[in-house]
Amino acid sequence: SNEPEDLVSRARYGVTSDFVRSMKELELQLTPDDLASLAGYGVNADYVRGMRDLGYTKLSAEELAMMARYGVSTSYVREMREAGYTDLTPDQLAELARHGVGAATVQKLKKLGYKELTVDQLLEIGRNDIDSHYIKGMHDHLHINPDPDPDPDPDPDPILESDPAPSRPSSNPSW
Repeated sequence: SNEPEDLVSRARYGVTSDFVRSMKELELQLTPDDLASLAGYGVNADYVRGMRDLGYTKLSAEELAMMARYGVSTSYVREMREAGYTDLTPDQLAELARHGVGAATVQKLKKLGYKELTVDQLLEIGRNDIDSHYIKGMHDHLHINPDPDPDPDPDPDPILESDPAPSRPSSNPSW
C-alpha cells in the first residue's frame, strides 16, 4: 500500500524512486516488501547483475536478500569457485558464508590434506567453529596424516593398539 507510514518505512530502508527504477530495469517482479528487504540488505542493481553474470539468473528476492544478509558477494562466489566449489546453490552459499566458511578456509583445509570435502562437511566445520589450528592440533596429538605421505615412516606409530593395554599396578594388591 501507499499509506504514509509504509512510505516512511520503505524510505528508511533505502527504497527510493531510483532504487525502484533500477530494479524494474532488471525485470524483477518485486513487491514493496521485497524492495524494502533488498534495500535493507544492501542489494542493488549492480549486485543482481553481478550474480547474473556468475550464472545466478533466476534468483528470487528472498534468495538475493538471504545471500546479501550473510555476506555472499560476487567475489565470495568467484573465490569459492576457484577453490573448487563451482555449483553451489544460493542456500549453500548463504549457509557457508553465514558460518564463516570461505575460500581461505577451504585452502587451509586442503593444506591439511582435506582436498575434497562436501558442502555438508564444510558446514559442519563452520557450525562447530572448527578451525585449521584445531584440526592440526588433533592431527599432531593423534599422529594422523589425512593425506598419506608417498614415503611413509617404515615404523609408524599405530593409532589403535591391537594388544590389550598393559595392566596397571594396583595400589591395593588384594583386588
